[in-house]
Amino acid sequence: MRRPSIGGAASSGAADRSPAAHGAANRDETGAGLLATMLGLMFFVSFLLVGLQMAADLYWQSQMRLVAFDAARVAAEAGGSQGQGNVLVAGLLGQHARTAWTSSPDEVRLTLTAPRSRLLVAPWRSGEHTVAVTVHREGFRLRAAP
Repeated sequence: MRRPSIGGAASSGAADRSPAAHGAANRDETGAGLLATMLGLMFFVSFLLVGLQMAADLYWQSQMRLVAFDAARVAAEAGGSQGQGNVLVAGLLGQHARTAWTSSPDEVRLTLTAPRSRLLVAPWRSGEHTVAVTVHREGFRLRAAP
């Protein structure tokens, strides 16, 4: 004796589970979407990596500006001496950073050059990043009385 199914009709057992019972459309769709899914995943991951590279590059540029400004300010406070500024740059950016100083009684100018950050191995990302900072010194100047 067969038991009725939930819908009230009798189930025919194994005959419902055969591929022929579901139609030919289901057999044609097996594995469909795998290529599209893989391409979509690769597209998403590539854009994610490009975004990470841009974020790392922006962070590196802001750090270089910060270090260059601090080093130029320290040199301006020391009367134009670049020794303390070079120590600050070497301590924060490492030995690969190069500095070029220009000093006058009114201002100190620092040009800082360091290798670009490379999160991804990309040949077009090679090169250096250069930041130029000028700090003006202000103070009272005593003039001789006429």
